[in-house]
Amino acid sequence: MSAWGVASIVELIVKAVAAMGVGAASLIAGTHYAVRRGYLQPFSPWAKAIRRLSDPALKPMESRLVRSGRNPQDATLWLLGGSLLVGVLLISGTQWLVGTIAWSASMAASGPRAIAFLLISGATNLLILALAIRVFGSWFGVGRYSRVGRIVYPMTDWFLEPIRRRLPTFGPFDLSPLVGYFGLIVIRALLLGLL
Repeated sequence: MSAWGVASIVELIVKAVAAMGVGAASLIAGTHYAVRRGYLQPFSPWAKAIRRLSDPALKPMESRLVRSGRNPQDATLWLLGGSLLVGVLLISGTQWLVGTIAWSASMAASGPRAIAFLLISGATNLLILALAIRVFGSWFGVGRYSRVGRIVYPMTDWFLEPIRRRLPTFGPFDLSPLVGYFGLIVIRALLLGLL
């Protein structure tokens, strides 16, 4: 079997696992919604079975929601949203990993120019990923001194801070990550054009 055949099988398995996770979360959320709306009796065999199976995942979410002053009944929606996010990240990460491995193998067999192409593309892709993690993390309270922030901020500060100092302010909006992203794309295109 070829490397592309194995990669296709791995991607298919990951997509199936993600779809089953989202399907299970949808089933749990749908059952809880039907119980809350009165379409399904709370002590029916189906509702009790779903609650028994979903309790290990929902109990920690419910207690966290209560501690933050929110409604614990929203835990099923958080479970559904989380499973969607994990599914998308799992599929995207697998596609990226399989593509990177296949691309690296084909580039390594092509010579030094292809290896330089691979290094430039890989470095800019890593910086773009770090920039995306920094931006999305800031929306969810991941700061400079968090576990993830200690990795991502030093990777992006060296090119974001000069942009931030020179860019005029736009009220509460920090556009330096956007300018940095487009700058990385332009720099990558220029460097690859020189090869």
